[in-house]
Amino acid sequence: MFNDNGWSRHLLVVEEAETEASQKSQGQALVAAEANMLMSETAFLELLGLKAGASVALMGAGGKHTLMARLKQELTAAGMPVLLTSSTNLHRPTGKGESPLLLVSQHPNWSAELTERLGQRQAVYLLEQDLGQGMLKGLEPELLIRLRREHPQAVIVIKTDGARKRAFKAPGPDEPLIPPFSDICVLVAGLDSIGQPLDERHVHRPEIVARFAEVESDTPITPEIMSRVVAHPRAYLPKFPPGAKRILYLSKARDEQDRHHAREVFSRVSPGLFSLLAAGDTLNGRVEVYPQPDQ
Repeated sequence: MFNDNGWSRHLLVVEEAETEASQKSQGQALVAAEANMLMSETAFLELLGLKAGASVALMGAGGKHTLMARLKQELTAAGMPVLLTSSTNLHRPTGKGESPLLLVSQHPNWSAELTERLGQRQAVYLLEQDLGQGMLKGLEPELLIRLRREHPQAVIVIKTDGARKRAFKAPGPDEPLIPPFSDICVLVAGLDSIGQPLDERHVHRPEIVARFAEVESDTPITPEIMSRVVAHPRAYLPKFPPGAKRILYLSKARDEQDRHHAREVFSRVSPGLFSLLAAGDTLNGRVEVYPQPDQ
């Protein structure tokens, strides 16, 4: 028989044991979650499996420019030569210590200059011409093919469509402009668009998004809407070159709520449509790989 003091001590021992078991379980769950989390200085190189001579096509909305800058940083730190360009317009890179910019229209010997800079393991932007107002014209398809042929060891990162700084979009009929030699295609969608109304202020080409998702304009964007658009058979999927690695990357996954939304999106994407499903915080170099949904 327990007296009052004995019973109190018994309850305390049980509560401590339960607390320890709960903490252990939570710790194991955290370890399991972090097993798929890349948080190194080369997190995105690891995600994409980048090697010399790779060609990476970026498309979508919600962080292509930031991802391009992150890849440039990681590639340069790894001592790999990198070329940054676009098949459409690109905002002029700005900021302290930004990489050199070569404009084909102003540098008749641009290929020779590239060879010299790449030999020094520099990152270089190569665009066609300055359009004014902070915009640069991208390279024509023939020039991109020549670029790839004449600089086979460089990693080329190519922006292939625009989004007018919106966090979500659907492609127009003539985009993205993906070079046929691209071996890695990254479709970006911003998780910060979830909960926002489906309108021109928050979405690029909202009328196409509404049509693909089969919803009305101004409808709040949900994970289901996002999944319908990224996986739509007339959106990005048919534009990927045969054999290219297809990555769906949900950007701005900054907290557990964002990661919950990412899991909801991925759970609604049919298995096999993408080679890899990932979500992360590009600026801070955090990216998590998610399992393919069950058949």
